Amino acid sequence: MRNKSSAKKTPEQILTERKIGLPKLRTWLPLGLWFKLISIRDRVKYVYHFDRKAMKGKQVLLLCDHACRNIFFYTMAGYPFVRLNAVTELANWFRFPRFFLFLDTGCIPIKRFHADLPALRNIFRVFSKGGSVLLFPEGIQSFDGTTMPVPKSTAGLIRMAGVTVVLCRSHGMFFGEPDFGKFRRRGHREMHYEILFTKEELKELSKEEIYGRLMDRFSYNEHRWNLAAGYSYTSRRGLAEGLENLLYRCPVCGAEFHMKSDGDLFRCTACSNTVKMKPQYVFTPAEEKDRVIFPTIDRWCEEQRKKVREEVSRPDFSVSYACRVYTINNKHLTGDPFLPLGEGSVTISREGIRYTGTLDGEKTDRVFDLKDIPLFARTKAIRANDFYDRGVRYYFSPTENENRTEKYRLIVEELNKS
Repeated sequence: MRNKSSAKKTPEQILTERKIGLPKLRTWLPLGLWFKLISIRDRVKYVYHFDRKAMKGKQVLLLCDHACRNIFFYTMAGYPFVRLNAVTELANWFRFPRFFLFLDTGCIPIKRFHADLPALRNIFRVFSKGGSVLLFPEGIQSFDGTTMPVPKSTAGLIRMAGVTVVLCRSHGMFFGEPDFGKFRRRGHREMHYEILFTKEELKELSKEEIYGRLMDRFSYNEHRWNLAAGYSYTSRRGLAEGLENLLYRCPVCGAEFHMKSDGDLFRCTACSNTVKMKPQYVFTPAEEKDRVIFPTIDRWCEEQRKKVREEVSRPDFSVSYACRVYTINNKHLTGDPFLPLGEGSVTISREGIRYTGTLDGEKTDRVFDLKDIPLFARTKAIRANDFYDRGVRYYFSPTENENRTEKYRLIVEELNKS
C-alpha cells in the first residue's frame, strides 16, 4: 500500500501532491466488511425510504448528520450501493495506518469551518469522474445531541454538484457514543436513508429553497426523539461519565466548574445537589433532598448558553486565561499527534481572540478576528479549543485545573451572533 517515493515525503507533502481518485477495491472491500461487522456488533437498524436496487451504481451526494464519533463507519456500512469518497477533517488524517487507508479509499481532506478551495476542487473532481461523495454538513460531532450549525454555502455545493442527493439521518447514535464521554454505551441505534433531491429538482430550486428543505429534513434533537421513543441505554462506567465536559454550570446554586460525574451520578461539589442519569438519558433526583431543574441534557445546555449570552451582552465583556498552544503533527504519522508551539495568555472580547505569548520560540501579540472563527470547537484529547487561521490549526489548551473549554466555545459563538 505504501510505495518507496511516498516513504521519502512527509504526510503533508503527499497530500499536497496527491491527485484524487476513486476508492480502490483492494481497500474498500475489506473496510466495508469491517464497517458492516461494527454495525452488527452495535445492532444498528437500517431503514431505507427508496428502492435499494434502483440506487445501485447511481451517482449521489450522500449527506449525513454527525451525532456520534464513529458515524462514518455506520453510514458507510449502510450504503454499499456505490463506492463513496468521504470528506474527512484534515486533522484526523495524520495517524498510522489511517493515513494510507484514507488515501486508498479516496477520502477528501478538508479544514473545517475554513475556506478550503483545494477540498472543494477535489469534491468536484470526484463528481467529474462519475464518483459519489459522502459529506457531513455539520463538519463536527454534535456536542449535545442536537444539530450543529450547517453553513448556508452547503446549498450552493448541492446545487453545483447536480447529482441525486441522499440524506442519512441517525437516531440513538449520540446516546451510544456521546461527545462528552470516552466510552461506548449499549442501546438502540438506527439509520434512515431517503432521497432529498433528484437531479431534475436541483435545476429548478434556488439556493434558499435547497437550504430550507435540507434543514427541515436534517435538523435533529436526540433528546426529544427519545422522550417519545423511550429506549434505554447502559454503560459499565455509568451514563453520566464525562458530563462535566459539557455541563459546567449548576442550575441549583449557579456555581460554575464544580460539576463532577461518578457512574450514573452527576454532582455539584459547591452545593452537593446530585442528579442521576436514568437509562433513557433523563435526569432524576439522586435522593429526596436533591432537585432536578432540567430533565434532559439539551435543556441544561440551553440554559448555559442563555447565561453566556447575558454575559457577553455587556459592552465591556472580556475573559482571559493562561494557555499552552499546540498544532497538528502533519510531518509524522507516529508519536504525539500534537506539536507544542508555545504558551501565553488568551483574552476573548468583542475585539477578537487575542493571544500574547510565544509561538515557535518567538514572542507574539496577535489578534484573531472572530468572523474568521465561526466555531471555537473543543477537543477532549488535550482539553483545548481549536480553530484554523491562515491554513494553520491552533489548539488553545487552558492551563487551569477546571475544564472550561465548553464555556469558551459558547462565548465565541455568542459574540459572533451579537
